[in-house]
Amino acid sequence: MNLKIVKTSLRKLVSYFRKKAAWNDLKQIPKLNREKTLYLFGSPLHGNMGDQAISIAQIDFLNYYFPELYVKEIPREYWLYFRTKILQFIKPTDFICITGGGFLGDLWMDEEEFVLDILNSFPENKIVIFPQSIFFKDQKEKARFENIANHHKHLKICLREKKSYHMVYTGLDRKEDIHLFPDMVFWMKYEKNDIDTKKILLCFRNDKEKIIDTDIAEYIKNYYKSKNMNIKEISTVISGFVPLAKRNKSFLCTIHQFQSARCVITDRLHGMLFAIISGTPVLAFDNVSGKVRGCYKWVEQLPYVFCPDADDDFKDKLSLLLDCPPSTYSKNYLKNEFDSMAGLLSEFWNLKKKERD
Repeated sequence: MNLKIVKTSLRKLVSYFRKKAAWNDLKQIPKLNREKTLYLFGSPLHGNMGDQAISIAQIDFLNYYFPELYVKEIPREYWLYFRTKILQFIKPTDFICITGGGFLGDLWMDEEEFVLDILNSFPENKIVIFPQSIFFKDQKEKARFENIANHHKHLKICLREKKSYHMVYTGLDRKEDIHLFPDMVFWMKYEKNDIDTKKILLCFRNDKEKIIDTDIAEYIKNYYKSKNMNIKEISTVISGFVPLAKRNKSFLCTIHQFQSARCVITDRLHGMLFAIISGTPVLAFDNVSGKVRGCYKWVEQLPYVFCPDADDDFKDKLSLLLDCPPSTYSKNYLKNEFDSMAGLLSEFWNLKKKERD
């Protein structure tokens, strides 16, 4: 049999079973207690562990502050398969939130279109967009986003860094519905574990968000090799499909790489965040949208985190990383911000928030 035909048949078979699994999950919606159900749109099924970590953190955050609330996840893939059915299932009084991340704007148009479709499809629902970054190159696309967001009557948008916040704040009419909160991964915490004092993690992008010069990456490699360190190049993106049920296992494999490292050098936002929440010294370079340095501002006082701006010389930070001892990240560092976010949700959705010390 022709290899191309075999591959096509296998793809169709995989698609069939994924679609069947999605429907088996979705058909439970009519049985749920509507007063205690929140619909979380956009949970990832792909291998970006940053996005997966955001989903894990969001659900843990919601369970912490609203333990009586059941979170029903609806990945984008489910929406593409069964949009009509989902529209029938969800009523105007149901609560909706859209996952956080860095995909608002025209860098990642599939995700942007998904968010806009949700806003257009549920004009009466109270919708919260969890902390996001937003970036536009095309002003027409920016104007389209602003038009759709302005026409939604019950929308709260959370941004995770000031550059995105100011962009949305200046473009939308209802300023009181625009909020600045940390990336949800700051809600997580992991202890250092099995530290290899010789292991240096390099975690660099290879996509359209990358701006770091290749010569810089080579300089860093050569510097640490000269110090007899072991360089390990990794990514926060793994290959393949990651079903909701296997998300935690996949994420734990990734975070362990950071827990066990001597230090991390990265231009990925969640490369930086995974180092921060595991107490691992990190040097982070910015990306094209500015979200890395923007999110760094939440924790710039932490002594083991370095994120030089474009005019700073990074070279002296390489030795500082080696001098940094392992640290312990505390979720209390940004607890006030997360308390405020929970208060916003409580008031907006008229839900009782569990008071925590």
